[in-house]
Parts: sequence; C-alpha cells; structure tokens
Amino acid sequence: MPQLEEIATKIEAEVRRRANIGADDKEFNRAINMFEYGYLDSFGAVELVEFVERNFRIRVSDEALATQPLNSVNEIAAFVLRNLTQ
Repeated sequence: MPQLEEIATKIEAEVRRRANIGADDKEFNRAINMFEYGYLDSFGAVELVEFVERNFRIRVSDEALATQPLNSVNEIAAFVLRNLTQ
C-alpha cells in the first residue's frame, strides 16, 4: 500500500501537469487551497477526482466532496490514504 508521501507526490505531479504549474512557482505548495489560489477550478476538480479514482482505485463520493476538506494536495492525499486503509 502506498504511503502518504508517495500519494501526495503523485497528486502534486498531476495538479502541476493539469494546471501548468512550473517548478519555479513559489506560491504553490501542498498545503495551499488550490481553489482559492486559482490553481484549480470546478473543471479541474472533476478531472482531479477522476485521476484519484483511477490511479488509487477508490471512490470519491458526492458526500465526501461536500463534507471532507479536499482543497489541498495534503488534504486529498490524506483522504486517499484513509480510503485505502478502510
């Protein structure tokens, strides 16, 4: 089973790829709210959910999207890890 760091690394790489975030972007980090900072919009969120479901073989329910904090790479990685261990 993947560890938290490995999960976060994969998610960060996907966000950077989809949002075209370069390594020199000093504002982007794993803890920021990607929506508030404008790195992701609703379309990007849907694509990221699809990536998470496909790559980690978990289901991200509508309820989870409404009730879980899933705004940063760290929050999404923690969610994935919790669901992998259930």
